Amino acid sequence: MNAYEGLFVLDVGLDEAAAKAALQAVQDAITTRDGTVESVTEWGERELAYPIRKKQKGIYLLLLFTAPSPAVVELNRGYRLMEPVLRHLIVRR
Repeated sequence: MNAYEGLFVLDVGLDEAAAKAALQAVQDAITTRDGTVESVTEWGERELAYPIRKKQKGIYLLLLFTAPSPAVVELNRGYRLMEPVLRHLIVRR
């Protein structure tokens, strides 16, 4: 298992319950692929460098997790399909 960190930008238009549900969906996607989430850091609402889907702000989340290498490919594909996730980036620690 490799250690990764993932940065996710969620849609700022989500209410608090929907943002928590999106975070839980991200964590569930990791754990169902034999990974473990070590920590979640909420950076809060921040200005985007450029508009994404006509949004000027986003909710930033940083996740530290471990997962097998093939799982990261599946995670990237799944996050592109998640509607509340504007952008994501997963890098190996």
